Amino acid sequence: MGALQALVKEESRPVRLSIAQLIDTIARITIPKSKWDTIIDDLFQLCLSPKPEHREVALYLFESLIEFTMELFTEQQLNKLYDLLKLSLHEGSHYKVRIQALKCVGTLVPRLAENDDSIKKFREYIPMMMEVIHFCITNKFDEEAVLGLGTFDDLVETALPVIQSFIPVLVKFVLSIGARKDLDLSLRVEALTFVQWVARFKPKALILNGLIPPILEVAFPMAAEEDDGTSGDFDVTAHKYASQLLDSLGKYLPTSKILSPAMMYVDEYTKSNNAFQRRAALSSLMALANGCNDIMSQNLENLLPYLTKGMVDPHPLVREISIVAIGQFSEHLQPEILHYSEQILPLVLPYFSDRNPKMLERACYTLVSLVQALDKKIVPFLDLLMNGAVGILKNGKKNLQTMAITLISAAAASAKKSFLPYYEITINLMRELMLVTNPEQLELRSQATECAGVLALALGKEVFQGVAAFFLEQAIKGLSLNDGNSNLKEYTYAFFAHFAEAWESDIVSYLPVLLPLVLNGCDSIEDPKGDQGKREELEWLKDDEAEGDMNSDSDDEDVDDDANVKYIISSSFADEKLQALHALNVLALASGPHFVPHVLRCLDSIEILIRYIQPNIRKGSLPPLENFMLAVHLANPPEQKWQSHLPPNQPPNILHPDSKAYADRIIPLLIYSMVNDDEKRVVAKAQECLGNLIKVIGPGIVHPYIEDLTQVLSDIINGNATCQQDEDEDDPNYDDEDEEEGEIVALFNATTNLIVDLAKVYGPYFLNLWYLLDDLCHNHLKPTSIGGVREDIIGSLAEICRALGQFIRPKFKFLASVAILALQDSHNPVRSNGAFFTGVLCEHGGDEVVECLPKFLELLIPLLQGTDPTTLDNLCGALGRIITVWPQAVPLPQVLPLFIKKLPLRKDFQESHSSYGAIISLFHKTNEAIVPFIPEVFILFSDLVSDVNVPTDIQAEMAKILKVLVAQYGSQLNQKIGNHLSPKQRENISRIVQ
Repeated sequence: MGALQALVKEESRPVRLSIAQLIDTIARITIPKSKWDTIIDDLFQLCLSPKPEHREVALYLFESLIEFTMELFTEQQLNKLYDLLKLSLHEGSHYKVRIQALKCVGTLVPRLAENDDSIKKFREYIPMMMEVIHFCITNKFDEEAVLGLGTFDDLVETALPVIQSFIPVLVKFVLSIGARKDLDLSLRVEALTFVQWVARFKPKALILNGLIPPILEVAFPMAAEEDDGTSGDFDVTAHKYASQLLDSLGKYLPTSKILSPAMMYVDEYTKSNNAFQRRAALSSLMALANGCNDIMSQNLENLLPYLTKGMVDPHPLVREISIVAIGQFSEHLQPEILHYSEQILPLVLPYFSDRNPKMLERACYTLVSLVQALDKKIVPFLDLLMNGAVGILKNGKKNLQTMAITLISAAAASAKKSFLPYYEITINLMRELMLVTNPEQLELRSQATECAGVLALALGKEVFQGVAAFFLEQAIKGLSLNDGNSNLKEYTYAFFAHFAEAWESDIVSYLPVLLPLVLNGCDSIEDPKGDQGKREELEWLKDDEAEGDMNSDSDDEDVDDDANVKYIISSSFADEKLQALHALNVLALASGPHFVPHVLRCLDSIEILIRYIQPNIRKGSLPPLENFMLAVHLANPPEQKWQSHLPPNQPPNILHPDSKAYADRIIPLLIYSMVNDDEKRVVAKAQECLGNLIKVIGPGIVHPYIEDLTQVLSDIINGNATCQQDEDEDDPNYDDEDEEEGEIVALFNATTNLIVDLAKVYGPYFLNLWYLLDDLCHNHLKPTSIGGVREDIIGSLAEICRALGQFIRPKFKFLASVAILALQDSHNPVRSNGAFFTGVLCEHGGDEVVECLPKFLELLIPLLQGTDPTTLDNLCGALGRIITVWPQAVPLPQVLPLFIKKLPLRKDFQESHSSYGAIISLFHKTNEAIVPFIPEVFILFSDLVSDVNVPTDIQAEMAKILKVLVAQYGSQLNQKIGNHLSPKQRENISRIVQ
């Protein structure tokens, strides 16, 4: 072809590359039409040229051919291409040829064939690629080096076994680049990004090859590199990127592998005279708080001193990062961080008067994170907090004013009635902002609208009633303002929701005004190209049912065309719809039976939204269905409450006819979402809503649809549900490990909870559905199954046993085998639930329990050596149930000292009746085995008899026993344990014996 001939003859490199681009364009047009079948062979011929510039441009064209016509290469041509790239990467080639070959290899990665020969050949490139990248760095070809390093990232993500054996040497290679301060930061960041990808997709490779210490050896000094601290929030600095790297390590590596070695650096750096090292230590703690929250939340007593010390550091950058770190701790280390609120808040509040806007902004962020979860603990600090927030609102910059309103809202929500002294000044400020119409100030009006709703809910209708008409009027007016990106509509619907929740049943009088506005928000349609703000690009999911024809045959060409359409949904529009749906839900809940006349109109909207393109909106459309049905149920109360021991299809377990008519529309919609939605979180929400209805209404709400429901539950259990079919499974780069484990656990949590709800209302008739449990255990209790799923299954079995009572006895042997496996599980939460399950099983299992007791005790007793409070409480509950029901079959002299030693309960006070009740039952039965432990029991009960966490009936029984013990053994007990009683315990004893 003439263009190739011109290419060969051209001496100027820029012109030569321009001709190559022309050839590329021609090739893209002609090759698909089979009008240039010889181009691949022509390029191979060009690669034989002795001139490197010809070989370079041939590889440039090969790069394009690989990208858009890889399938046209014959096997012989592919083998020839692999050999060509290997030769071109070799250090003997001209450097421009090597660099172009590096680019070509990068294009090849996503198109690697899944066969041993191509994988073997590609592996040969990796050492040579490292050499070329090193050459590029040495010779300041940074852009080319970045492209080459990006190829390694792609190789990590692919499921093909190409890079695994090279990970150790590659990690060390990129670390050597990342550690060099003389290189451009973008190059260093690209190099270390490889470590982040390995941590995410191949974390075991870092652990097994001992790579965590060398990574930290680079990350921490990088975090301590100096800067002036004036970079913007989105600007990358060495310090910021190193924090991101540590965040990835914390997220994807086991906490036990990363936290301890990282803390060695933290401890060293916090003692440094170098302020940037001190800042690095605190930013590293902040970065690790997300992924390592399980261990860090249990060690706050040791970790917080690093931050509190940093907050009074002489260097402003250290103080700033300390405040931000406190905010991150407040977000990720809940609820344990709240125990230290009285220690933290006095350190943060003074920054409200800081003249540095950045420090003030950081303080606001941290306080919002803290205050949102503090509840009544905020009350002692309200004066300082409100003085600062009001000062900012009156005199601060706009971005700080919006944060101040958010802080005031959080404080009111936490303090509730205790916020009353600050109501007048706050409501007057919000009143002023509700009159703002300047587009540049509408964000403040948005925040004020939400804040007014929070105040109404926190302080109640009685307080807010005097201004309700004004704020309702202004909120409604706000819906018609051109708010740009101010979120005014979203916050207005949030105000309606708060207002309805505060007014409760009295909201009925406002329904004629509010309901049409809320439904308008639910039904609104946005021009996909109309929003100029933040956008979210989503594929339009073709759904014939949304067009009203559930069984219509689509024209294939139309479907193909639609499938290729991209629709843009603005995030602000989606948020507005979500808040409108939430307001609709609250209106239905607050109105109760008075909402029934509006249900059919609202169902018309929901039937569309459960098929909406945006999954969060589909999820948000489900709770209203639950409250519509509850409203109908309240309007048609049954004459008698449902009975689980009676057949589900007989009175009183059948629905009122009027309720049944609504259920026939509502329940199939919930089941539709379970069957058809492709998002696990949406399916889980549908299951949750149906479970809530079952709890209240009983078997009648579900029995007419039980076949469809059990079919979808079976599909989920067996991995056949729509939401479990990933569209990328046929992609060679698909990796199951990439799926979010949390979504799988949430789905199975909802599934097992729904099965438990069915068991509770079906009673003995649930045995007809037992196959669901058989499949659950068979498919998901394997050691390789996700720990959180195993945990949920064992917990659900315990709840089902408790619900069915003696009716589980035909299944005892199966259940006992599952309990034994659970007690030996490698995942502690599974063992914890296994202890609870074992106790319930022994309580209800009948005579066959005796045969299994020795094995149960053999597995339960060693677990008492652990330290996890939930597990220990479940163990105490299990042993208590066993002792209560089977005292004659338990070696009490050996079990009691271990059991009593682990009391009192630490966290799960629901185990009070089973654990403390076991000791009480031994006294009631005058079992001699308890006599040697009377001193220990006396000390224990004298403390718990006034404990608010102990149920009053248990406290009463404890008091009776203490009174008897004082009468019988008073002097002996005084001599033996008198010195061990606290003043509180002595006071309790005195009160009891009077």
